[in-house]
Amino acid sequence: MGVFEEQDITDVVTVSDVKQDTGVSPDDFYLSDKENPEEALDAMLTDWIERIESDVLVRIDKTFSDDDKGYHGMRDIILRTVAKMVGTAQQLRSSPIVQVDEFTSEVLNTSKVITELNRELRPFHERRVFMFSSSDPLEGEGDS
Repeated sequence: MGVFEEQDITDVVTVSDVKQDTGVSPDDFYLSDKENPEEALDAMLTDWIERIESDVLVRIDKTFSDDDKGYHGMRDIILRTVAKMVGTAQQLRSSPIVQVDEFTSEVLNTSKVITELNRELRPFHERRVFMFSSSDPLEGEGDS
């Protein structure tokens, strides 16, 4: 079971979508020495797309059909998250330490990508609200 009913995640969020949004190339990940650099990049991006889908399923356990109003929103969330993963991975390969401000440096890690995913998924969480009205009969009332 995936996030999108009757559709494979890589048919909804494609490797070419990620490449188009990020401009990533095999050189960015030092894949040029591979036998087929484009294939190696595609395999890496496919793996990341599938992992992000898994992260989404763990957090919301909900599926979308292509006529659901949240379908495109969920597609965009997964695409953005994979793009953030690409950017973070590129940064980690060049220099994992970034300067936050004049006095603070920070080591990048991919957990920030998932923290952002948690925030983006909030609107998709189901909320259950239980209401009590004082005019409702209590259990056992009138049983005698």
